Parts: sequence; C-alpha cells; structure tokens
Amino acid sequence: MTGERIGRIALATLPFFLIMVGLALLITFVPEVVTFLPNAIRLNS
Repeated sequence: MTGERIGRIALATLPFFLIMVGLALLITFVPEVVTFLPNAIRLNS
C-alpha cells in the first residue's frame, strides 16, 4: 500500500513496540503502578 519495504516499516515501529513490551512487563511485575490511583480514590471516599 505504501510502496515502502517491510524492513523499513519494521524499523520505524520498533521503538513503539519496545515501549509497549516494557509497559506490559511493568504492569505484570509491579501491579501497584496500576492500582495506586483507584486505591487513593477509595481511601478518600
């Protein structure tokens, strides 16, 4: 569709893919990052 080589497209998307994998690992191994705000709101209610 774009006329670009698949390798160029893969290299262009690599940083975004790595960020997504890193955030998924962070959420998996440090779930407090995700649950902090709901817990803070519940304590103030």
